[in-house]
Amino acid sequence: MAASTGPEKTGVPEFWEIDPSEVKWTKTLLGAGGYGAVYEGWWRGNIKVALKRVLLKDVRTKKVSSAVHAPGEARSVAVAAEGDDNTFLATPDPSSYMDDLALRTQTLSISPKKDDRMALPFLSTMGGRSTIGGQSDGGYTRKDFDREAYVWYTMTSPFVLPLYGVGSDVNGQPYFVSPVMEKGNVKEYLMTLKPTPEDEKYHNLVAGLLYDIARGMVYLHDVANIVHTDLKAGNILVDSEGRVRVTDFGFAKPVDDVAKVTLPGTGTYLPPERLASFLGKKRSASVVTKAGDVYAFGILTWVLWTLDENPFTDFDELEKVLGGCRPSVPAGMPLDLACLMKRCWEQDPAHRPLFVDIVRELEKLWPTICSDRAPPSNTNVLSTIAASFPDGNTAFHQAQEFRDAGDLQQAIFWYKIAAELDHVEAQYELAEWCKVGVGLLYREPEIAARWYAKAAEKSHANSVCALGDFFAYGIGSCSSNVDLAKDCFARAAAQDHVVAQTRLASILDNEGCYHEALEYLKIAAKHQFSLAQARLADYYYFGRGMPHPDYFEAAKWYLKAAQQGNAAAQLNTAMCYENGRGVVKDEKEAVKWYKKAADQGHGVSQWSLGLCYWNGSGVELNKSEAIEFE
Repeated sequence: MAASTGPEKTGVPEFWEIDPSEVKWTKTLLGAGGYGAVYEGWWRGNIKVALKRVLLKDVRTKKVSSAVHAPGEARSVAVAAEGDDNTFLATPDPSSYMDDLALRTQTLSISPKKDDRMALPFLSTMGGRSTIGGQSDGGYTRKDFDREAYVWYTMTSPFVLPLYGVGSDVNGQPYFVSPVMEKGNVKEYLMTLKPTPEDEKYHNLVAGLLYDIARGMVYLHDVANIVHTDLKAGNILVDSEGRVRVTDFGFAKPVDDVAKVTLPGTGTYLPPERLASFLGKKRSASVVTKAGDVYAFGILTWVLWTLDENPFTDFDELEKVLGGCRPSVPAGMPLDLACLMKRCWEQDPAHRPLFVDIVRELEKLWPTICSDRAPPSNTNVLSTIAASFPDGNTAFHQAQEFRDAGDLQQAIFWYKIAAELDHVEAQYELAEWCKVGVGLLYREPEIAARWYAKAAEKSHANSVCALGDFFAYGIGSCSSNVDLAKDCFARAAAQDHVVAQTRLASILDNEGCYHEALEYLKIAAKHQFSLAQARLADYYYFGRGMPHPDYFEAAKWYLKAAQQGNAAAQLNTAMCYENGRGVVKDEKEAVKWYKKAADQGHGVSQWSLGLCYWNGSGVELNKSEAIEFE
């Protein structure tokens, strides 16, 4: 379990992953784009969240050669031995077993590339403007998702939308979990104010929003060392207090990573040096730079002042940008702001200002803007001193009541009081909330590490395991140290902490200690932890840590995980029954488990169930029903 090495790292740490059973989706659509959609939802019962589900172009699948089998030909089992052809894999192959471990509640499913009944609407426009570079240009891949998750999760700025975590649905399509921004994107927010061209109060508000956006971009460029690459009104959200948050890092790039290929983007916001590549006019060795974000900020200034996201009426006019054409200065815009805007969209990237210079310019133009818009801070919530409060239990219960009522800021306020009064469960809860930013404006990983450590001193198993995660990935004040991580997981595992036992098994597997890893998986599996059960089944199926595969034990543990609702394990159980691998062949029992997984929306299982109807395997032949599952 190596520490993450940056945005290019493949995969995301397991502790970033949110248990899907804790997430409730609603049908309220908050937004949509070329790579998915954002829905309103609930997390942990009463935390309102935005759920951004993305559609991957490379959700991996190995298809059988034909949808209809030859007489007597059975589908291959889900976890076929390496070298078998014609297989659907529902778990990783042995060579990459530990590279792609799944969420806590499901085995990693290798799902179909497209399931019409589950797919979200694919839109080719965003905000009324064409998005250049859509799925036809390569699409959004798992690597893109992991990169975006890394970039987004590691940011801790009041001007950046926090990321609570990531999840995956039963088909392997991933999603992000973040706070809901009540006022929508910045343009939508401003349109609700119904301004007039002469409205000075409105102009001051726009200046303040631009000031916040610029400070957010200073953080991205100079602290996070990230180029956004798709800065636009739709990617700037507004919270309940009217403060902006930069979001959407799907194609963000490290500052020192010179892009040699084009990236998707929104045409009206693209600088000439990128637009030329998209329009096929020329190729540039370096098309993605900080200066490109500055150009987009200049266009954004025009858009927010006019509330018109169409500075260029068509692609012919957009092409004129390459020759220096820009939108006209809006009526009523102060001359100095207009000059700053035009400097931002200079043709030559070298002549554009840095965001730190833009911040200074805005402070000169609006002398009170710095004091009027002080950076939002977590200080008011986390600076509580509990010396005068005598009872940690009372404070903890007060926090729980506020949490249940949905008042997250008051909840974390009281968790802090109880934690300072040495209430160990409050110390853990405070650390958890600081880790993801619940009840806060942004994440506080250093504070989280400190409170995990305090609770771990009292052998609080959840905190010891969480501290292991922090050491494993170098989070907060914990430097990356696999030995300390392993020690923490071992301490928690000794207390029968099933997640720690499974984490420790992962480290041991990476070290080649398969037999020891197997023993920890056995312990966690016996405690009814479905992920451990599914991984244990994989071990038996592949013969990992043992002289040879044991299909009987594999089928037994797949069934146990399946009985807990693990969709991928239900698929594997069905395939074991269909092929008689580890169990007596029983096509009717196979259909039963295909149905259970299909009812959860599992695409491979729906496809497999359709084949059962088509071939009359375990169910009465019904080709009309089969077609429903195509």
